[in-house]
Amino acid sequence: MKATITGRLGPREIQTLRGIARGQTLAEIAHDMRVTKDSVRSYLRDVRTKLGVLTREDAVRVGRHLGYITEGCPTCGRGPNELTAAHDTVDGLAPDVLHHAIRVLARRDPEWWRSQLDRMDRMTHTANQQIALGARP
Repeated sequence: MKATITGRLGPREIQTLRGIARGQTLAEIAHDMRVTKDSVRSYLRDVRTKLGVLTREDAVRVGRHLGYITEGCPTCGRGPNELTAAHDTVDGLAPDVLHHAIRVLARRDPEWWRSQLDRMDRMTHTANQQIALGARP
């Protein structure tokens, strides 16, 4: 399939395209954008027209190729290996930054990540046992 690009996407169209790429429904995208579902449907139609494609899947594929959609964290959109100085410590991180830091660390060192998950499971199990015995964790 060869796409004929007829125009640049506007901010709302890009936001809609990124929502589709994340697997969101039109209703979810509308809620995030604080617009109606019909508006999102219109943005999506404009995206497909401007990118010269017929399906959502093709729009996402062309959008990635053109740089409208970047690979990386589906929550925050940061690159797959992108950490900032804020990721150096967990204390006081916003949930989306913490989420991203966890994803990056898991990708960089899967063995370390598995060991951390095992450690958290053991800690949770121990705390649950202490609670069952009436002790404070």
